[in-house]
Amino acid sequence: MKTKRLVADAVLIALYTALSYVAIDIYVLRLSFSLFPIIVAGLRFGWADAMLVGAVGGFLNQYLKYGVGPTTLMWMLPGMVEGLIIGLYAQRKNFTLSLQQTVGIVLVGGLAVTTLNTVALYVDAKIYQYPDNLTFWSVVLRYVSSMVMTAVYTLITPRVVMLLRKNGV
Repeated sequence: MKTKRLVADAVLIALYTALSYVAIDIYVLRLSFSLFPIIVAGLRFGWADAMLVGAVGGFLNQYLKYGVGPTTLMWMLPGMVEGLIIGLYAQRKNFTLSLQQTVGIVLVGGLAVTTLNTVALYVDAKIYQYPDNLTFWSVVLRYVSSMVMTAVYTLITPRVVMLLRKNGV
């Protein structure tokens, strides 16, 4: 792995960790840019780097906010899966995706994250005996949030990836 790429991965992991502290929470609707670094890693470098960013960033997020517990791996998994999905698709397309392809793959990755996060929340609620609040409408709102963030990510991600390419990263 080239030094620039390793440094880029480290910066993306740090960005993921920092962005995980910044979110707008409205009931179960969470608007956050924390997954943005995973998307960038996947679209620019491929699945291995994106999974690394998702795994390490997810671990740091969990460790710093909640410590290590029985569901830590479950909370790391969504970012790793998103990185795998987006990175594999980007590699298959030789990292030249149209806007429609970018929208599609970011949406699929976001829906996978939302599904896995919802499952992790449910398991956490059962283990730690707190109300999970996973009513039909709260789950629907979680997916609406995912689609809103997909639209936002799609607007900014291609430009960031292009800037990274332009600067040799």
